[in-house]
Amino acid sequence: MSTDLTWIGRVFTSWWMFGGGVALALGGGWLLWRAIGRDWWIGRREASKGTPRRRCPRCWYDLAGLTALSCPECGHVAASERALRRSRRRWGAAGVAMVLGVPLVLSVFARWHQPILAFVLPERILKERREFGGGGGVGRGGSGLLRAEILTPLWVNWLERVGLRYEPTEMEDLAIVTIDSERVYEKTSRVGSLGLPMWTSGTESFIGNPIDLDADGTEELVVASWSGGAHCCWTVAIFELGASPRLIEEIDAQNGMGIVKESDVTGVPTSGGPARYLLDIPDQSFCYWNAPYVSSPKPSVYSRLDHGRLVVALDVMLARPVDWPAYEKEAGQLNASMSPEGAALEPRLWGGMLELLYRGRDDLAQQFFDLCWPNARPGQEEFLDEFHDVLDKSDRWRAYQTARGKAD
Repeated sequence: MSTDLTWIGRVFTSWWMFGGGVALALGGGWLLWRAIGRDWWIGRREASKGTPRRRCPRCWYDLAGLTALSCPECGHVAASERALRRSRRRWGAAGVAMVLGVPLVLSVFARWHQPILAFVLPERILKERREFGGGGGVGRGGSGLLRAEILTPLWVNWLERVGLRYEPTEMEDLAIVTIDSERVYEKTSRVGSLGLPMWTSGTESFIGNPIDLDADGTEELVVASWSGGAHCCWTVAIFELGASPRLIEEIDAQNGMGIVKESDVTGVPTSGGPARYLLDIPDQSFCYWNAPYVSSPKPSVYSRLDHGRLVVALDVMLARPVDWPAYEKEAGQLNASMSPEGAALEPRLWGGMLELLYRGRDDLAQQFFDLCWPNARPGQEEFLDEFHDVLDKSDRWRAYQTARGKAD
């Protein structure tokens, strides 16, 4: 059983705790000997010699040579002859001696019997595990084994076992990925699973399962973790499997992302070989900007794996067709809805602009804006300035612009 120990567990598994436990146990053993063992051993030795001693059970006065059951010292009358021959027992001191042995017992269990101690010390226990590879790491000197695990709090596991429903309220599960027993990735998650779906439909079949994203013959593993908000936040890690597993990229997916076949985006069917996949990591910089989340535009920005790196799929981005008559028709509708005094701005205004910008049609994006904005409505320049300020701060936009610069 895999465990993730709390600070208490780390204390009890330390060597200094083990050494201290040994010292306390030795002291406890000596105290137990003085409390019970010494008098018992003396009594046994005298009994074996045929000269068992008689002592008062209350004051421990020596009654040797007397035949009565009463003590001349304190007046106590023993219940029987056997009571006079019983060894003296100091139960309070014996209890203290037993307590002194507890740290050693816990330390031994923690160091060499963690599955047993898991019901006391660990914060989390294994919830899910998958292993990949193990065929020998090229250039690593290892086995090339990648292990992905999800650990969950022990008490949550108990609730699930008895059939009680639990809604997590904080980051509680832990995703861990190790390569040849070396931890290379760790992420807390509100609900951890190697098969968590994200908001894009169908993504769940790709998460936690080997998939050859770039059709190069070496599979990748996608691990997702979720912080537990209403729709945010997702972190996605992509690992290359094969003989020498490694972490390729960790993606801040914010409110989610998708994995789609390239042919589904381009409309060009795959000829012969294996399918190639695109990662749809949308630009979410405009979430909540002048609009609620549900209506905020989130334009797709497609990326692909290329020689072990995640790069913007510029050819796919620029090849997408633009139905300009449809945009002109929509611009007329938006202009009419925003013309009345006090009318709210329509998110489709900057949503359409972003779609055109991410298709490389900067000229049409400006033209679409001009058609949408009512002539009598003030604030045109202020809107554009703020729009470009938000866009320039977007990581996805900067990556896209960098790819365009290289292409040009």
